Amino acid sequence: MTCPCGQALVGFDDTFIPTVRKHLTDNHPGHEYDDDQILMFASSVSDDYVRQQADG
Repeated sequence: MTCPCGQALVGFDDTFIPTVRKHLTDNHPGHEYDDDQILMFASSVSDDYVRQQADG
């Protein structure tokens, strides 16, 4: 997903929500969403894409 601030947030199924939560905590204090709300904004991408983003 792309945060409204422009940051691309990617992760595998088990790391995506913690990645988004860390981004929110670090960059947008006070903005809190439950798991379902976070997933509502997300798009599915291939594992290869996630790996490419992680390798940077």
